[in-house]
Amino acid sequence: MISHNQWKSAVELALGGTLLAESEYHGEDHWRAVASQGLLIAEICDLGSKGRAVAALFGLFHDSRRINDDHDPEHGYRAALAFCDWQKQSTLTRRCTMRLPVR
Repeated sequence: MISHNQWKSAVELALGGTLLAESEYHGEDHWRAVASQGLLIAEICDLGSKGRAVAALFGLFHDSRRINDDHDPEHGYRAALAFCDWQKQSTLTRRCTMRLPVR
């Protein structure tokens, strides 16, 4: 589970690094919709508070580093790096370890 302050810092980091917050395709409204659907799936599948946190964080970060609304094959990699930056500065009690290829 993540705290209100952790969520707030994640939102600030995602919004602070995005170029497309206002995009109707990949902007903040889209992130919220993806997070909402992920939370619903986590609830239906009884994934608990950790599963809900993962769903919400994925929704928030997944398109936060797009550079355009078209073909952007590296956006997921950049989003993962942004998540890692947030995770390093957050006070999560347990951290996942992601091994991202160097690009």
